[in-house]
Amino acid sequence: MAISKHTPALFNEGLPDPRLQQFRMRRLQVHNWGTFNGLTEVPIAERGFLFVGRSGSGKSTLLDAMSALLTPPAIVDFNAAAREAERSGRDRNLVSYVRGAWADQQDSGTGEIATQYLRKGATWTALVLEYRAGDGRVVSLVRLLWISGNGTSAGDVRKHYMIAERPFDIAKDLGGFDLDLRKLKQKLSDLHHFDTFSGYAERFRDLLGIDNEMALRLLHKTQSAKNLGDLNVFLRDFMLDTPKTFDAAERLVSDFAELDGAHQAVVTARRQVETLLPARAYYNDLKEMHRRRGDDEALKLGVDSFRESRRQALIEARLREMDVRDRGLLGEEAQRRAALDNHTERLAELELQRRQQGGERIEELEREQGRAEAERDRRQAKREQASLAAQQLGAELPDDAHGFAELVERAQNELQDRQRASSALDDAISDRLGGKRDDERRFGEVRAELEAMQRTPSNIPAPMQKLRARLAEETGIAEAALPFVGELIQIRSEEQGWQGAIERVLGGFALSLLVDDKHYNDVAEWVNRTHLGMRFTYYRVRRNDDAFAREPSAKSLLHKLELREHVFESWLRRELGKRFDYECVDAKQLRNVDRGITREGQVKHPGDRFEKDDRSAVGDRRRWILGFNNHDKVGAFEREAQELAKRIASCETDIARLRGQRDRDNERRLACHELVSISWNEIDIAAPQQRLSDIEATLRDLREGNADLAKLAKQIDAVRADIEQARRTYEDVRVERGQLVKERDRLDRARQQSRALVLPSLAQEQEAGLAERLQEQGPLSLETLEAHMRQVSNALNEQLSSSQQDLNRIENQLIGCFRRFIQQWPEESGDFTVSVASAEDFLARLERLERDGLPQHEERFFGLLQNQSKNNLLAL
Repeated sequence: MAISKHTPALFNEGLPDPRLQQFRMRRLQVHNWGTFNGLTEVPIAERGFLFVGRSGSGKSTLLDAMSALLTPPAIVDFNAAAREAERSGRDRNLVSYVRGAWADQQDSGTGEIATQYLRKGATWTALVLEYRAGDGRVVSLVRLLWISGNGTSAGDVRKHYMIAERPFDIAKDLGGFDLDLRKLKQKLSDLHHFDTFSGYAERFRDLLGIDNEMALRLLHKTQSAKNLGDLNVFLRDFMLDTPKTFDAAERLVSDFAELDGAHQAVVTARRQVETLLPARAYYNDLKEMHRRRGDDEALKLGVDSFRESRRQALIEARLREMDVRDRGLLGEEAQRRAALDNHTERLAELELQRRQQGGERIEELEREQGRAEAERDRRQAKREQASLAAQQLGAELPDDAHGFAELVERAQNELQDRQRASSALDDAISDRLGGKRDDERRFGEVRAELEAMQRTPSNIPAPMQKLRARLAEETGIAEAALPFVGELIQIRSEEQGWQGAIERVLGGFALSLLVDDKHYNDVAEWVNRTHLGMRFTYYRVRRNDDAFAREPSAKSLLHKLELREHVFESWLRRELGKRFDYECVDAKQLRNVDRGITREGQVKHPGDRFEKDDRSAVGDRRRWILGFNNHDKVGAFEREAQELAKRIASCETDIARLRGQRDRDNERRLACHELVSISWNEIDIAAPQQRLSDIEATLRDLREGNADLAKLAKQIDAVRADIEQARRTYEDVRVERGQLVKERDRLDRARQQSRALVLPSLAQEQEAGLAERLQEQGPLSLETLEAHMRQVSNALNEQLSSSQQDLNRIENQLIGCFRRFIQQWPEESGDFTVSVASAEDFLARLERLERDGLPQHEERFFGLLQNQSKNNLLAL
């Protein structure tokens, strides 16, 4: 049967047009990709697209954006189209594209070649390639890359892949992206998200109908084909099917590769477990420390409320005690008052009887006798005071007015002399105290230096060594891995005469710390977050730095230096040659050199700048910091310490002697002042004594002449004695009760003030915790409350301060585990961050590794080892 030329239409009728099913590339978007800063969009024509432009205009950069979206990372070759066939080195990578590398320039100061970037600090890059089919379907391939800090290594680049079955616009869909991948996934929940290229590639190949991965390799090869090289190889590798005869060989290689991969998976899983395992203990310690610290902070916040509640309870108890005491004193006061009134009434009755029997003259004489006795006693007390003052001056108190006047004149003159001498003594004591303080401060510094030098043979000052030890402890870096420059340099033995001058030139540089490049991030972060309290300089040492330096001049001080064998030796030699090529000359030659020093310590810097720092002697070994050991410096400091100890002891002796002399002078000045302030009439007791004798004689005559009056007089004297005793006891009770009332008023005011304070209420845990701590301080009373609570508060402060230091140390150790994990396995770190906030994620990874990952990898490895190895060996 003949078939018409139109017959095939019968078989195609009702079938979809294959052109409508085909996806075509229609649009490319890049954001911060290479030198394309910001957002750039390139529409792509359906029938084909040609990139043209001058060299360096960005053609290869846009083609590399497509390659980054379509080609497996293991085989992608950036900038291949722009490189000649004979140039095998790859000059572009993800870091250079994300950062926007645009040139390599030489630093004018150091001479080093450094890559220049358009984008520094945290930055992100997005690539979008849109495909459209004839039936309207759209597939958008999206790749997101970002760098969180200032890193420029491949491990610093984070990656994420997305596939949208709709048009995707960077400005709209990624607006406000702040490097938080979790928020982005929540925002773009309608997209397919992938952390690895393999899952992403499998998905977009299925959507675009690409059955074979080789098609992507062919596309990448043809896009970058500026020179195909061997056409036979190109056709064989990319256009022809692989012969089946290769399958057996490839299967054998694949099986062995699979076995090796299984072994590597076991090793990697075990290393990951070993890296993260300490983090679990650190994190548990950290949580426990946070809990205890939270309890202590809660107790600290409750101190004021607890103290006032205890104060009010103690005041209430004291007031109750005082009420009982006051009631008792009130009754005792009434009883004493009644007794006093009885004695007073009895005295009035006796005095009335005596007056009725003619005793008015006796009463008058008794009153006069009392006044005379009081005057005599006053003058006697004043006389005893004057006699003691005279004895302090080495004299006896005269018995007549003329002799007393001479003594007062002598005291007046000595008082003036002593006042002038006192000022001189005060100045001398102040001078000795100032010298002693300076010597004690310096002695403390010297002792600290000696202790530091006994611990380590370094000549570096103790504060700098202490700072290094703190840095090493809190970062986990060995202290030996952080040398100071001065510990790696010493003056040759035959050139010791130049050491003082060379110390002045190298002093600042010698105090700098050298940090290996692998420790740089840890040290930089620690220095940034720590208040150092001093000036601190450190250098980042890259091992691959070019150690070339110009040949020093014949008289250069560099010939007088000896460098310790160390991994930093080449770097140090280069820095010394570049910065410290100073000629060692005399004063006349110094004028004619560009840079030079003299033995006496005068330095000439470039630009005719001269300097000589004589704040310390050029030969003072205590100021020297260069050298591999510190024997000489230890000896110098020990001699200084001995001299300072002698001076301090001498100052203490002088101060004690001067203070004793001042005390003695003060006693004599006080005695002189007392004598000058007393008149003769105040100490003359002869006149009142004579008057008392006359009164006593008259009273004796009157009393002996009347027996009844004599009897009444005895009774009156006895009653007066009773009255005096009763009055004293009554006043004692009244005074005691008055003091009790004042104390009660004071406590009541204190109670009101305490109640008026606005303080937070105490939780049961705060009450119990503070009560336990207060009980440890001993018996409690109102008088001891403040001191006890102060001790409780101080103990809490010290505990919080100590726990903060421990907290920082544990956090640094924990973060160190996370940092090492991310540095070693960046592709498996996902969106983890080196922070305590990611601890749960890291520990969840550890738990999965312990539960699933490591056992499964080991089981698979041993299965492959037992089965595949045996089968492959048999096949071979």
